[in-house]
Parts: sequence; C-alpha cells; structure tokens
Amino acid sequence: MRDSVPRPGFLAAADLSALLAFALLAFALLACAPAVFAKTTSVPPAKGAAQAAAARATPGDTLLLQAGIHPGPLLLERKVVLRGAPGAILDGGWQGRVLEIAASETIVEDLEIRRSGRRTLTIDGGVYLGRAAGVIL
Repeated sequence: MRDSVPRPGFLAAADLSALLAFALLAFALLACAPAVFAKTTSVPPAKGAAQAAAARATPGDTLLLQAGIHPGPLLLERKVVLRGAPGAILDGGWQGRVLEIAASETIVEDLEIRRSGRRTLTIDGGVYLGRAAGVIL
C-alpha cells in the first residue's frame, strides 16, 4: 500500500485543478477589466471640446458627441467608441482631415462627418486611418 502523504514539491490533482481554475478566473477578470472601467463622456458641440474629451479618455471609453456642430479636426489616439447623438456633426471647415484615427480597434458610430479639405498632397479627407487596424466605421 502506498503512502498517502504527498511528496514535497508536488501538488495533488485536486490542488492542481483548483490552481488552474483560479488562473482562468484571474485571466477572465483581467481580460474584462477595460470594459468594466470604461466610461461614457457626453461632449458638447463647442470648439475644442471633442479633442479635450479624446485627450482625457482611456482605452474603452465612449465619447458621445451631443447634437450640434462639433468643429474638427479630431485626433483619436486611444481605442475609444466615438458615437454621435442624433444630429451630431463633426465639421472640418474645408481644411485638412476631419477625423484622424491613430488607435487600432476604434469604433465610430452614428456620426455625420463633413467638409474636409481638398488637398491630395496632405491626404485630406473625412476620415484618415493611418496605421490603425481593426477600425469600425
């Protein structure tokens, strides 16, 4: 008959299962952390308000542009959701890029983007993605 005392340095099968379950739970909590701590910021249609909100945002946050005309340009350097309330417009004033997205996996929803610049040498346009990947418009 074998001795039931575990050898030093070895884990019993039950201990190993518990450790694995704990590790999986910790991984799941860490993976969900950005969504848990994400916040929604309501942005009024005032010059510089959208850019200031984007600069304060943390990855996973939602920037909700209120109805009205939001003067551009707007640069998004963090993974956020940019959402327009009904009647929200991001307006470039006929100069440069209206919205530049530099963060991968950024989402833009329900937003009218208008009046970009027209110069091809500076790559003017309504939305410029640069090297951002996985962007949803």
